[in-house]
Amino acid sequence: MPAGRSGKSTLSKHIVSKLAKSNIIGMDFYYDPVLIRCDFIRVKNELIVPLKEGKRATSKVYDWPNEQFLPGGWLEPSGIHIFEGWYSMEENLAGLFDYKIWVDCPPDVGMERGLKRDNHIYEDRWVNTWVPEMKKYIQIQNPHLKADMIINYKDIPRNI
Repeated sequence: MPAGRSGKSTLSKHIVSKLAKSNIIGMDFYYDPVLIRCDFIRVKNELIVPLKEGKRATSKVYDWPNEQFLPGGWLEPSGIHIFEGWYSMEENLAGLFDYKIWVDCPPDVGMERGLKRDNHIYEDRWVNTWVPEMKKYIQIQNPHLKADMIINYKDIPRNI
């Protein structure tokens, strides 16, 4: 799922509410400040691979307010795991998922919505890092072409 504030979390929560034994793994918790993006290699090695092998997965998570890593929890391989967030369709990850949904939202629209949500706290990061990186990711990797389903962000009700 794509750009920030596109409705992907709302959609993910709605899907989980309809499925037994399901949960959301937010890619924001796997942000790495050195990489200035999600550490998708860590997501793959610490979460996806063990889960696909039927093993318990454990991983540290990023604490945004305190800008530090915290011990994470664990995930059992049973159930449905929804990986939600930027870079979840990254080329090293996309082929590992059983079903992929792309929420189509222009990065600039996501930024406007994100700035409003965050009270402009991360404005410099949105403008100078996150949106340019997201645009580059979309241009180079064409993540929407990997999707099994594409949903326009305007079609996701805010209150589902």
